Parts: sequence; C-alpha cells; structure tokens
Amino acid sequence: PLGRRVLPAVGRRMQRTWLDFAKGRLGVQEGGEWPLYDDRDRRTRVIRSTRDETVADPDRVRRSAWEGLY
Repeated sequence: PLGRRVLPAVGRRMQRTWLDFAKGRLGVQEGGEWPLYDDRDRRTRVIRSTRDETVADPDRVRRSAWEGLY
C-alpha cells in the first residue's frame, strides 16, 4: 500500500538509526531526538513510512490490559 519508492527509504532510515544506536549516538537523529528509555515516560522512537517520531508510552492500552493478569 505504500508503494515501492517509500519502503527503501524507511529501511535506510531504520538501518541508520540502529547503527547510530549501536555506536552510542542516542541524541539527535534525523527527524528529532531519540531519548533514553525509562519506565516513567516510556518514550519510544517510532519509525513511520514518511517520518519518524518519539511517542510517549505507545503501547499503554495493551500494557494496561495485561497488567492485571500477572
């Protein structure tokens, strides 16, 4: 659904982001910052088809549903 032109760009951004992560460069990334994770804010880097963004607790609803089971 995204077309062939978009997907390679997403893959390249993802590879570059993980490479920077492996090298310890967590600061400024293309499209914003990738902060260190903590369980208070649960800020997570989300790689989307056209741009990346940092989202606070993206799986809050799912995590909350499972929280009472264990």
